[in-house]
Amino acid sequence: MTNREIADLLEQVGTALELISDNPFKARAYYSAARTIAACQDSVYDLAEQGKATTIKGVGASVGEAINDIVKNGSPTILEELLGEIPPDVWRMLSLPGLGPKRVRSIWRSLNITTLDELEQACRDNRLLSLEGFGEKTQARILSGIDLLRRSEDRLLLSAAHQIADEFIALLAKRCELAGLSLDRVEVTGPLRRKCETVEVIDILIGSVNTEDSDRIAQVISGLTSDVEDVADAADLAFCTSMTGRSVAVAYRGARVAVHIRPASMFACSLFLLTGSSSHVSECIALFPGLLECDSALNSEATIYRSARMQFIPPEMREGAGEVAAAKAGKLPTLVEEGDIKGILHVHTNYSDGTHSIEDLVRYCIEQGYEYIGIADHSRSAFYAGGLSPSDLIRQNREIKEIQSKYPEIRILHGIESDIRADGSLDYDDGLLAMLDFVIGSIHSRFAMPKDQMTARVIAAVRNPYLSILGHPTGRLLLSRDPYEIDLDAVLEAVAEEGKSVELNADPHRLDLDYKGCLTARRMGIPVAINPDAHGPSGINNIRFGVSIARKGWLTKSDVLNCLTADEIVTAFRRMRKS
Repeated sequence: MTNREIADLLEQVGTALELISDNPFKARAYYSAARTIAACQDSVYDLAEQGKATTIKGVGASVGEAINDIVKNGSPTILEELLGEIPPDVWRMLSLPGLGPKRVRSIWRSLNITTLDELEQACRDNRLLSLEGFGEKTQARILSGIDLLRRSEDRLLLSAAHQIADEFIALLAKRCELAGLSLDRVEVTGPLRRKCETVEVIDILIGSVNTEDSDRIAQVISGLTSDVEDVADAADLAFCTSMTGRSVAVAYRGARVAVHIRPASMFACSLFLLTGSSSHVSECIALFPGLLECDSALNSEATIYRSARMQFIPPEMREGAGEVAAAKAGKLPTLVEEGDIKGILHVHTNYSDGTHSIEDLVRYCIEQGYEYIGIADHSRSAFYAGGLSPSDLIRQNREIKEIQSKYPEIRILHGIESDIRADGSLDYDDGLLAMLDFVIGSIHSRFAMPKDQMTARVIAAVRNPYLSILGHPTGRLLLSRDPYEIDLDAVLEAVAEEGKSVELNADPHRLDLDYKGCLTARRMGIPVAINPDAHGPSGINNIRFGVSIARKGWLTKSDVLNCLTADEIVTAFRRMRKS
């Protein structure tokens, strides 16, 4: 378990205490320890295993006991006890915009509201206006947040769905092996295979040797959980009524997993039919009706597309967005691959809210084979994230030069993730910005501006001669915050006019630009920077999710900024500044 994961659990304890206890000092102790642990260079997990949790600065006996619980059980006992005293919906209210622990406590204790339905009605009745610090705008934001929460229920981020699918497949394979069963082929399919940004159901396809094995595999699946149901309307069976097979849905780790068991001879046909969106599959069948027969000669997806006289269409593109016509005309682009990425930009260090030093991150990128790394900590306006003062920025620049001399095999680029202020200006004066290799401009505050003002704000930042990359341009947080109101087409037109780049933020909570925005950027000739927005070495690996969305948005190697070599990207950044 990482320091960040331990810190998150301690923060949850602090939040729960703030909701329940009248003593603020108890909560502060956990919050303080969480901040310390998140920034700790040593493994707190290892220290706790050695009985040294309380040797960490700011960790007393009670917090140390919680850390020991985390190491032994995966969760602190105190958190489980506290959550037992808090109504589930009260805890969920913390995810609503504008509601921190103090406000949720006020709603719960003063108005005796314990469910989202009660909170929604209270907002509509203006009852929250009786509480200190609540106004009409806050009520409106809460109502909007409740709507988003309900729309997001039972959905998973792409990264979480992948992790659960991998665990489920590994467990199923192990149980089948113990039962003397061999799985012919197993593939993730459906929206997860198409790399949709969020997933409601994890679809898994299994090829079985015979009908008897199919029934026994279904029994093994049933043994993994008590929550099992037959699924009668599986996509491939709906298209091909003559196909034999069985589908079951199970609940696993809070996710809905649909397992489709098909004869091995029908595997390729099933994989195709279960992967594409309904419009994609329908378009293909219109071109190749023989698909409905699911002939065993169709033994691969490549064969299926070849039989339909079109190019092979990568799974990510199968959305019915013009890809079938392009494939029929032989005009599909060659999509970017993870191996095409030459370097990593937008990495946070412990100068701001990252967990590791510059040198730690440089060494990690060298190990991963990257040609360059772009350090981009938060600017001074992001005080909540330890944004850098001008003197910090200068000190960091000196340190980067020192580290560069130690590691000539990689290029270390010095950048900043500058807040875009309300008037569209960037942090720091021109002299400091000129010192940097690149500047990412991002919105981190004042999300509720009217659409025309937000659009003008961002366009003003794009026209700043020092801005290189427009960061996470819609500001969305998947499953928790809708995009702010902005005319994205107008913003991208300004990016194209100024010769700048736009970010595809690869953090699984953002994936911003989305794939439709990537299509627009490609059409306008805007280079897209696939950035992990990493706050530690593990975050750098998020690049793979960004590449998935880039492929979904039809991006090629030549469309992606950080597919350039180290020398080429330095030249590109200089050209952006010159323009």
